[in-house]
Amino acid sequence: MSEKLNNKDLAMYSINKNVHLETKPRYGAWSGLAKRFLARLDAKTYEHIVISEQTIEYPLLFQNLIPAPSKVLDFGCVEGLLPIQLCALGYQVTGLDFRPYPLSHPNFDFIQADILTWQPPEGMFDAVISISTVEHVGLGGYEDPTTETGDKVAVQKLFSACRTGGYVYLSVPAGQPSNQRNFRVYNVERIRELVPNIQTLRFFTKTQRYAPWQETPAEAVDHLVYDDYYTVAPVQGVAFIIAQKV
Repeated sequence: MSEKLNNKDLAMYSINKNVHLETKPRYGAWSGLAKRFLARLDAKTYEHIVISEQTIEYPLLFQNLIPAPSKVLDFGCVEGLLPIQLCALGYQVTGLDFRPYPLSHPNFDFIQADILTWQPPEGMFDAVISISTVEHVGLGGYEDPTTETGDKVAVQKLFSACRTGGYVYLSVPAGQPSNQRNFRVYNVERIRELVPNIQTLRFFTKTQRYAPWQETPAEAVDHLVYDDYYTVAPVQGVAFIIAQKV
């Protein structure tokens, strides 16, 4: 564990990102900050459970990832335990993120860099992973540089880092195409413009914010509009993508 990081840096890892508890929305006329403050006062009596997209993403990844030992690049690893989990399973993992990562493992290396300026090592990795990350690139939501084509640049670099014959595993928010607070939402057409040589494309959705996840036909995603794009864990649709580097 890095000694350079303080308790604030580590606090995000104490949160279970699969499940979010929130209060019943009773403050429609208040601002976002005021609503969050008042919601905390009601938390013991007005809780709802929101099951996040990571409940779908991680099992799909583990189910489909090429066997260990393999060299894996995990782009967007901050706030997650995925690289450490993969290391424990025997993978040689390199993490890449704009922000610092506080955890360590003998099988783990970390690169703190902006993917928009990072120069990928050509064909170095057997598999490249990016779970719920490329949709944020270039929108500045994490104080990173802004550019309209950030997601496309990121995917191109991830493919460059993957060896020929290797695989790129991605997940992105799915639904009616749009750019929201600090993330993009993708339908089939937008995904195919983003990712080349797709081998597997699966969609999972929730009918409303508090509903369970279920697999969904691609055509049902085009008109999916989320209940609230500006709350914690807003995603109600997710696309899981496996593409091969040729």
